[in-house]
Amino acid sequence: MFVSQISIGFSYAIRKALGATKQHNTITPYLSFEILSVILERDRPCEKKILVGSTTDEPSIAEARGLGYEVNILRRVPGQAPQNDEPKPASGKSKGKNSSEQAVDEIIIMKILESLVDHPPSTIVLATGDGNAAEFGDGFIKTIERSLQRGWNVELVAFRHNLNNSWKKLGSPKFHIILLDGYLVDLTRLDQNITLTKEKGKKK
Repeated sequence: MFVSQISIGFSYAIRKALGATKQHNTITPYLSFEILSVILERDRPCEKKILVGSTTDEPSIAEARGLGYEVNILRRVPGQAPQNDEPKPASGKSKGKNSSEQAVDEIIIMKILESLVDHPPSTIVLATGDGNAAEFGDGFIKTIERSLQRGWNVELVAFRHNLNNSWKKLGSPKFHIILLDGYLVDLTRLDQNITLTKEKGKKK
């Protein structure tokens, strides 16, 4: 699971549901990993569950660990500014200096390739939406193509907003896209309020 991509899609879907514009500050509620895990697993046995990203959402990280995920949280490195739709921390504090993720894609790809080598064909569930080439490799799509060629079933789980169009070009009957937009209410943690405020100096 590429947690940052899922979090970005979740944040955008919340803003869209609230009718928020770029002039609004929205503090996105925490994503429920318990519900997300149910959607991903659907009562199927799992050989391994991997979460990779650079999120500072400690409650969600703790929840994922409690659900048996191997959690790999990487430090952001100086570089390109985060995407505009990246969720604001629940505390309302910004990240400060521009930074970007590094090697997140590569870790997930490595875990997938390990499964191709270590296990007979079964099902890979990839929660992301990212279809760009990785900084140090071919990217997710090439890796999934290799998986399909080796007889694996693949389910891509993503929000519509950050689903790369390249995924739609994979024509294999073993490949399926599952959109999370219809599960938005279920995925929202109910122990936190959503705050929507107008930025100062901005006009409607």
